[in-house]
Amino acid sequence: MRNNRKLKRLSAFICGVFACCSMRAVSAFAADGAAYTEKSCNLSPVYGFVALISVVLVAVYLIMEKQREKKFVMLYGSVAVANIGYFTLSVSSTLDMALWANRIGYLGSAFAVLTMLIIVADVCHVRLSPLHKAVLVIITTAAVALAATGGWLDIYYSSVSLETVNGTSKLVKHYAPLHILYPIYVLSYFAAMVACIAFAAKRKKLASARYAVFLAAVVLGNIAVWGVEQLINVDFEFLSISYVATELMLLLLRGLMMEYEKKVSHEADMRREMAEEMRHRTDSEGELPPNIEELFSSFAERVTGLTPTERNMLRCYIEGCSLEDFASKNYISINTAKKHNTNLNRKLELKSREELSLYIDLFRRAGRLEEITYIN
Repeated sequence: MRNNRKLKRLSAFICGVFACCSMRAVSAFAADGAAYTEKSCNLSPVYGFVALISVVLVAVYLIMEKQREKKFVMLYGSVAVANIGYFTLSVSSTLDMALWANRIGYLGSAFAVLTMLIIVADVCHVRLSPLHKAVLVIITTAAVALAATGGWLDIYYSSVSLETVNGTSKLVKHYAPLHILYPIYVLSYFAAMVACIAFAAKRKKLASARYAVFLAAVVLGNIAVWGVEQLINVDFEFLSISYVATELMLLLLRGLMMEYEKKVSHEADMRREMAEEMRHRTDSEGELPPNIEELFSSFAERVTGLTPTERNMLRCYIEGCSLEDFASKNYISINTAKKHNTNLNRKLELKSREELSLYIDLFRRAGRLEEITYIN
């Protein structure tokens, strides 16, 4: 827990320093206006700084986070690889070196987008099976392989040459017809992220609306940066900055949501303990204590957030049905019933069927079962 807090504080600090430096670089870039496109400065130090920050963040995460998540390791590594590629390209002295650096940049960038999708899906409680992830990896690998043909085949770039201006090297590219496939790949992944956020917001699977807004801003920000780079001919890869900011924001969001979930779990434990205590007092004294109203109101309020199917499941449980009985009565598979049961427990903030039985018993003793059995 302490390491998580240290990691988030350090990430926030690095993010602040990085943002300040990046804003100064962007301000300097914007201050020159149109003249900047005619007279460029050496951007290699900027790429080097961004690549260094990316590598430092990988080290910080690996050292300070004991419970490492593979998807975040992959995101941090992919962003570092992409920025190392951008930097290497900016200092390349030969066309062959520049092409290899470009391939490294594509490799990191493509897998960074893939990992962003996996993280966004996880945050939004959208389950991606191992098969889904395998298909996504194959698609991403194919996109990288296509981009890597530049310099070897004329299917992605019809021609490419190296140009150096004021110490900064860049590839002068002429795109071939198949180049359109990579933008389609990127846009498809970003569209999938937006769909996950919309699904989570509609189903109320995020902890709060502000988390949905925050996550949407992160994804749409990357879309905007990428779109501007496609439409406007600039000499700097602003995605290098955007990726670093994104990995920091996603990590901070994940940390906030984990703290929220722990808080909800702790509150659920306290409510369960209070319910058990009240039931024991009822058994011994023969009447419900006066302060049980808060418990009833809180649980009944959570019931209003259930879907009709989940309320039907709750009603079946109240009538003494099992999960298998519910599946049979509603002509659905047991796996589908288990998914409804998982959603039911999450929305009611329950950890087990026994805890639900405890609440049902209290409502039944109070003669208030109708408050939690109605169905829209």
